[in-house]
Amino acid sequence: DTHTHHLANRPIQMDELVTVEFRIPYPKEEFARIAFNTLEVDKELRSTVTRECAVEGNDLLLTFKANRSNTKDLRTAVTGHFNMVLMCTRTLNAFG
Repeated sequence: DTHTHHLANRPIQMDELVTVEFRIPYPKEEFARIAFNTLEVDKELRSTVTRECAVEGNDLLLTFKANRSNTKDLRTAVTGHFNMVLMCTRTLNAFG
């Protein structure tokens, strides 16, 4: 059963895919790779959210996807991963 909400006269399908993308710059590619390897160890806890990580030059790329009906799970996944990114970045700044 598909739920539909209306916003600005446009029906929003609750099974639409929502994508959130982030590009996090690091001073060196090595730091981006360390952050990538740190995040890749953890599996996504919620099957309703998919996560893709990549390194492009000095940047860590994070992409999260979920159906619009699972935006709460999406928010939880993004928040959890950013806590890990923040901890990793602080560690790299202190010891890198």
